[in-house]
Amino acid sequence: MSIPVASDPAPVCEKDDQPVPKWGQWVPSTHDMLAYYEMRVLSKLRSPWKLLQVPLNDLSDGSLDNSCQADVPQLNTLEVPIAMVELETAKKSDKPVLLLMHGMGCGHGVFVNNLDALAEHYHVYAIDILGFGGSSRVTFPKDKDGQAAEDLFVDSIDAWKRQMGIKKMVIGGHSFGGYLSACYALRHPENVSGLLLVDPWGFSEVNPEEVKKRSWSRRALGTLFFEILEPIKVLRVLGPWGPGLFNRVRQHMVGSTHDPSAREAMLHYLYHANAHASGTGASAFQTLCLPFAYAKRPLLQRIANLPSDLPVQFIYGSRSWISSSSGLLARAIRGPAAYTGVETIKGAGHNVHLDQPELFNQLMANVAKKLTGMRPGLR
Repeated sequence: MSIPVASDPAPVCEKDDQPVPKWGQWVPSTHDMLAYYEMRVLSKLRSPWKLLQVPLNDLSDGSLDNSCQADVPQLNTLEVPIAMVELETAKKSDKPVLLLMHGMGCGHGVFVNNLDALAEHYHVYAIDILGFGGSSRVTFPKDKDGQAAEDLFVDSIDAWKRQMGIKKMVIGGHSFGGYLSACYALRHPENVSGLLLVDPWGFSEVNPEEVKKRSWSRRALGTLFFEILEPIKVLRVLGPWGPGLFNRVRQHMVGSTHDPSAREAMLHYLYHANAHASGTGASAFQTLCLPFAYAKRPLLQRIANLPSDLPVQFIYGSRSWISSSSGLLARAIRGPAAYTGVETIKGAGHNVHLDQPELFNQLMANVAKKLTGMRPGLR
């Protein structure tokens, strides 16, 4: 696919071009429908960008059960290669690489309101995590503590990095993407120049007192969705009723988007990112979870193993269900010799980058040098 450039009109997906499911198909979603709404969401970008399907040729050595996989797995990758200010001179970007990863049940398109601003400071890549969105839906291994699934997620990121020829990068993500970013930095600190954690899931340890304070309904839902049911399977089982229910549940994610067309495109995009194929990534996520959304292998028990010269930036929403106390504890654990920034964006919920994109982008501009200036060899 050619790169849409800033001097040209943004790619437009006409209503008449919209793909539809086959007659009688129970789940009203296909990969073509995901691709259509992906393009609609990304058409908002002003910066030049391109989409890549990056093969994970190095994902081997026992990481993947190749007997169950028909093809080489791929990661759907969005690249914002040059910032607008550089376009006139056609200067090749020498900016540090930033890899972004989305949260549970999302895709790279959720960063659409942030990419133009981030491209002023970074050469940005945003991927669909393995098993999510437009990336390959591989079969994940399962074990009691979830380490096998975690290892495959981390191995896929490293295989992607090698395939792209990237030496070092700032790695970051939202929620589950933040968890995987930290896991990658713990395993491969030599490849990471900075760590960005946006309302990250999976840091805190189980707090029995906090669990007791929750209503019986929240405890029942926690048991249902983290021990018994897989939400993506439920979404697909609902068939033609799935999109309507999904839109009602996910409306809060697009509440700050004032353009009705953009809101509609984002909701459709998120539905198809989940429903067009079996949710193997979501199933793997469930193997990492204890009831009530705690992680089996909480990162606060491991954060001390990060090198002290690796800068870490936490960003929380003031209205999020994830407490910033985890970031403050991480800062205390790492000690004063390590840079561990903890910021909270007022008025934002869990989806910080969607709820308050302008404030998030301003903060990212302020911390860019801290994330890239402390370790040598950024590219």
